[in-house]
Amino acid sequence: MDPQTQDADGVWADFHFDGEAVIYFPLEVLPTVAELAEAKRRRRLSAEHKAKLAESNKDYRFKLKY
Repeated sequence: MDPQTQDADGVWADFHFDGEAVIYFPLEVLPTVAELAEAKRRRRLSAEHKAKLAESNKDYRFKLKY
């Protein structure tokens, strides 16, 4: 663990054999954990942009050819 979070109460990691890890932490240290993990914000599309993407992709979606 990183020295910034290692001493924090309630912070621990569960490492898996496939190279992934699950990090458990209290909400108070979320900004620090997000910074250390280089977390990215999820992209949020407007309704207009979603409609535009759906329209441009309609020829390729959910086509079942039997």
